[in-house]
Amino acid sequence: MGSKESRIERQLATGVKALGGMTFKFISPGMAGVPDRIVMLPGGTVHFVELKAEGNIASRQQLRRIYKMQELGVTVLILTGREQVAHYLDNLRELMNE
Repeated sequence: MGSKESRIERQLATGVKALGGMTFKFISPGMAGVPDRIVMLPGGTVHFVELKAEGNIASRQQLRRIYKMQELGVTVLILTGREQVAHYLDNLRELMNE
């Protein structure tokens, strides 16, 4: 993973922690294409998040895996760049304050 994606991962982890949540790096041996992170928030909300540096896109394999997860009713997001991560965190703040 490039340094740009590392910074985006730190941004996500820091923002989720500020909301009282946790993030874990998600690695699934033998199952390529799974999202990068699991985001857990107070109240039991769980999201799987695939992070991409600006200008990068998810591979076909990642998209297939994400689609299968979504078919099961799992929330899976692809966030590209720091701006999308910031927008995601803003949305989480709003949801948690409702």
